[in-house]
Amino acid sequence: MKKIVLAWMMAICMAGVLVGCVWTVNQVPEESPPPSQTAESSSSEEAPVSSEESTVPEETPSAPEETAAEGAAANQLIPEPELSKGLTLPAFLNGDQQLLYQAAYRMYFHFSMTSGFEPDMEAEGEENGNGRVYYPDRGFDSYADYRKAMESVFTVEYTDFLNESQCYIDDGAGGLLTAPGDRGSDITYKETTFELVKQDENEVEFNLIGHYNDALPESSGDPADDTTVSFAIKMVNTENGWRFDSFAIPY
Repeated sequence: MKKIVLAWMMAICMAGVLVGCVWTVNQVPEESPPPSQTAESSSSEEAPVSSEESTVPEETPSAPEETAAEGAAANQLIPEPELSKGLTLPAFLNGDQQLLYQAAYRMYFHFSMTSGFEPDMEAEGEENGNGRVYYPDRGFDSYADYRKAMESVFTVEYTDFLNESQCYIDDGAGGLLTAPGDRGSDITYKETTFELVKQDENEVEFNLIGHYNDALPESSGDPADDTTVSFAIKMVNTENGWRFDSFAIPY
């Protein structure tokens, strides 16, 4: 009888061991699942956070900054930052768009107010058949760099439109030539304000309003002589980021 009871006890113990082993094996994935199972079982809200924190910073650490730093990049490409120092900026643009506005202002300045970034007037001038004399422009290392700077702030179409003025041309060997010229500013100009017309994820349209006084500079400027002129400016969100499709300077 004892032998029978002992045999039963041993059988029960063995069964318990086998059940315990099976239970342990079945429970291991629940207690410490491998990383792949954790990602699969995570909620849809948690998965993007994990991706941003681990994968994105390691593979493309600067991508988000580059996308949101078009203005900062353009400012590095376009010379003479002192030209846009203290410039009145549209308050409805975000910080990087304001930087883009400053860079665009400096580039447009060299079409509207003057032509030539750093013309070498000591060099021999070249006639181009259009009645102008061109000189090497040391403001950019090449015509390609000049074009790259323009397209960092303007759309391709607006870049082509501005270049129809032939203020800047390729010297035939990849260098930049300019036909230097200047014009005076409007002495009746007082200040600039802005009027927002449209703003969404694809376009920003606004008016730059120049304020003038016809009595300047001979007098202190009677308010009765105040006038305004509105200039339309447009930004578009291209495949390369925000660019100006029209621009203006009020003086």
